Amino acid sequence: MQVRAVKTRKIIPPKDDLLSVIKESILDIKERSIIVVTSKVVSIWEGRCIKISEVKSKEELIKKEADSYIEGKEYKPGGIVMLTVKENILIPNSGIDESNANGYYILWPKKPFESVKKIYEF
Repeated sequence: MQVRAVKTRKIIPPKDDLLSVIKESILDIKERSIIVVTSKVVSIWEGRCIKISEVKSKEELIKKEADSYIEGKEYKPGGIVMLTVKENILIPNSGIDESNANGYYILWPKKPFESVKKIYEF
């Protein structure tokens, strides 16, 4: 097995076209290849970004986005951490990310398995 990183242009919130980035960056995909794409990039592709200034409370956003959560939170450097379940995946903060997001909260993909299918079919 060989693993190699593929350099792409930046994918920028609040919405960007992931499929065109794949097309521009990967010219030849060999049979049985696996392409790994982060959930953050998929979320930007889906437009699942909210300006931080438009959110009253990150904690309320976490609760709204979670399928279920454990009440209570821990404060860590950089903010709160709340244990949540999203799309049957145990993930902190409902998968919400704000690092390198240009003033946006990037939410977890709406239906990640459907997104994977779209990328596969492309």
